[in-house]
Amino acid sequence: MTRAVWSAMAHSVPYGGGDEHVAGEKFSRCAQKRGAPHLTLGAPGGRKIVSAIPQVIANVVDTKASPQGAIDAPRLHTEGGPVLVDDRVGEKALASLRRRGHTVTASEESYSSMNFARPIAIRITPRGLEAGLDSFGAAAAAGR
Repeated sequence: MTRAVWSAMAHSVPYGGGDEHVAGEKFSRCAQKRGAPHLTLGAPGGRKIVSAIPQVIANVVDTKASPQGAIDAPRLHTEGGPVLVDDRVGEKALASLRRRGHTVTASEESYSSMNFARPIAIRITPRGLEAGLDSFGAAAAAGR
């Protein structure tokens, strides 16, 4: 993920802060390329959707990741307080955020946690459809 996205996410306050966790909301977006549908992306995850969607899009666009690779990449979330960061980024990245003045909470994502939203994506390519889903949730992608 680009530094600009990480920095923007670390400083964003999408809902004015707070400790309440909402898990039932859903959000989806469809992106076009040259006027044709190219990528659709959605997620359950309440307020954490606001940080997950742009991070997945940045991974697809900036790093040319597949939908699965973009979703599997470590993410962060903040609502103006501590920055919740997937601990898979490694201690070096966590220390770098702390040196920049962020209060960082490293979080281990697992099948029983919901620290971040659970994105699902489908990309239309000349070869057909590519799908990606959160590896830590109960989900499946199927198609022809």
